[in-house]
Order: sequence, then C-alpha cells, then structure tokens
Amino acid sequence: MELNKDLLLKIKQVILDEPKGFQMGGYKKSKQASPVCRDYGLAWDFPRCGTALCIAGYALQLSGKDLDGEENVTLVARELLNVDDNDLFYVDRWPEDLYKRFLDATTPEERALIGAERIDRFLLEAGA
Repeated sequence: MELNKDLLLKIKQVILDEPKGFQMGGYKKSKQASPVCRDYGLAWDFPRCGTALCIAGYALQLSGKDLDGEENVTLVARELLNVDDNDLFYVDRWPEDLYKRFLDATTPEERALIGAERIDRFLLEAGA
C-alpha cells in the first residue's frame, strides 16, 4: 500500500492553520474536560472549537472516522495513512533533534512548526 501523502499534507496544513489545536500528549483533549490545554509542560487556551488533537487524531478527524470504543487510535491512523509503525504518532519516537525542540518550545505556534517539520521529514524518509 502507498503512503497516504495527501492526508498527511492536510494534517500538516491544519496544524499550521490552527496551532492551538495541535498537541501530542494524547489522542484528543477537550475544553469540556479542562479550560486550558496542557501538553508536555506547556499550557494554552484551546482554539475556538474547544478541541486539540494529535497527528493520529487529525488523521481520524479529517477522514471522518470515529472510534467505536474497541479501536486503538494509532492503529486506525496507521491504516488511514498506510504507515507501518507508530513513530509519527509518539513525540518521544521522533528524531532526537525534533523531540528536544518540541519539549523546549514555549508556544503552541513553535510546536506546530516542529510538528509540520516532523511530517515533512517523515514524507522525505518515506520517499514520498
């Protein structure tokens, strides 16, 4: 199966368009659960929609896929993106320089740029 490059590029664009909606500490965080989004030591106000998603979460959202309670978000995202492993979905499995920069970032905007760079590198590594 071929990598779903189009979906990855859509995810990248959504992350860049709304940095406050991007977090990597879980599949989905909601303003209903907490008034502030907290992710890897950084806190910020949620975007207008009240939800922040990770890369796997955006894969599901942009594909119109809902989890049925039994499904694992990373497994479903892997199927949607046609990727073989979870390295894209867990920040501690990113290349060391991106991981460190992500943790050191002080704004959601910085983290969004780093997330977008991770997607670019992933595509490059995949030859896409």
